[in-house]
Amino acid sequence: MTVDTIPNFPNIVATFHQDDTVEVQLLGVSQMFYTDEYGDARSKALDYLWSVAKGPDLNRPIRVNTRTGLLSDVVVLIVTPDGTYYDLDSPDRQFPIDHRAAASATEASPIDDAPATAPVRQENPTPADMPNRAPVAGSALTAAPTALTRAGSQLLAGPSVPRHHERKSFIAEGPVLEPAKQGWRGTLNRMGTRLDPGPSELLWRDDVKQVSKHWPGPRTIAIANGKGSANKTPTTVMLAAVFARYGGAGVLAWDNNETRGSLAWRTQQSGHSNTVLELLPEAEKLLGTGAQSAEMSYFAHHQPEDKFDVLHSDQSVDGSHEVSGEEVNAIHRVAAKYYRLIVMDSGNNERAVNWRAMIERSQQLVVPCTNVEDTAEAGARMLEALSNRDEHSRKLAQGAVAIISKRTPGKDPNMDRIVEGFRPLVREVVTIPYDKALVSGVIHFDALNSDTKRAWLRATAAVAKGL
Repeated sequence: MTVDTIPNFPNIVATFHQDDTVEVQLLGVSQMFYTDEYGDARSKALDYLWSVAKGPDLNRPIRVNTRTGLLSDVVVLIVTPDGTYYDLDSPDRQFPIDHRAAASATEASPIDDAPATAPVRQENPTPADMPNRAPVAGSALTAAPTALTRAGSQLLAGPSVPRHHERKSFIAEGPVLEPAKQGWRGTLNRMGTRLDPGPSELLWRDDVKQVSKHWPGPRTIAIANGKGSANKTPTTVMLAAVFARYGGAGVLAWDNNETRGSLAWRTQQSGHSNTVLELLPEAEKLLGTGAQSAEMSYFAHHQPEDKFDVLHSDQSVDGSHEVSGEEVNAIHRVAAKYYRLIVMDSGNNERAVNWRAMIERSQQLVVPCTNVEDTAEAGARMLEALSNRDEHSRKLAQGAVAIISKRTPGKDPNMDRIVEGFRPLVREVVTIPYDKALVSGVIHFDALNSDTKRAWLRATAAVAKGL
């Protein structure tokens, strides 16, 4: 992984205060590190950031936005899982993290005896020139001609002498960190302890936060792939279920298939068999000022456990009506009035007018496919076609999320190949493990394995970031 490809996720901010404390915000949750008899604040913060980088959920380098105060310039540090860190502007000058530093914070630093206004510098030092202990103070400062006012140097250079007393507000900054509820930490907390959540639970909480958002105005998500059996309908159901379960009411899954779509077969039925064809004649009435939201129950099929509604496509075997682009627009106006989020399933015909109308109305594109390679090829070709169609379609393609679902148990090398092939084409790629509860029949979120639930939460969070 090169410096340029290190993701910005998770969002981490480290603030170095003049009272020799360090505040680390991971996914919006703050933790404070203090210099005391147990160790140095910067060393504690570095050790914590290293634990995040090497954790099982990431195990890769992370970006840390550092600053000396709320209004100072941000300097990016890279912390690696192998225990080194460096300034993003100087990737060739890397320094080890000494995990004994917290216990040996009273040791003299290279600049302890130097005047605060004249830090000692060394010409072009390398890691081989450094002593075995970590550069808790001075190392990177001497490695680069960087002023002490730079936030990154505060982590690398140690404390600066405050020019004046800066009163901190008595009001706590950021949200209070809720104790761990998951894993062994959660188990111990239920026995009376109070442990903070680990990196895995913090990532889970951030995903929940993403999917729980309510946006100013309705949002539409298009689920599209020109190949049949690409997992479009299960993807539609799962995204709608996760958004509804964590974000509350107001989610509609709409089968925008020009013929009989399978969304009606994979979800629960209400006490009627109405479809978009019954809704269309009532569209103007439902858009009127006297219409009430409960009237949508005549046309939508509510999912009691998963908390979202479903709008069926025409299910008649001998039907001849195909929904037009104008009719899609009319239905969308109704849906946008009564729902905050619309997830649109689609057919396989990318030339159909209702398919194109869906694309025009969408703010986010999701490309589902499986470990069957032709579904991936169809999705990739669709993205290429959209990129060359118009500006709106191009932006949808560039910001798309590819959700790769495993349709067969066991290891399949196609999964890794397909995932890597999609990475340069879309904003994010998420994989879903095999789960027999998704293969056939009515889909319920609670019927999934725990790993599958977590994967769908992660996928939905990735989609939410594009809204």
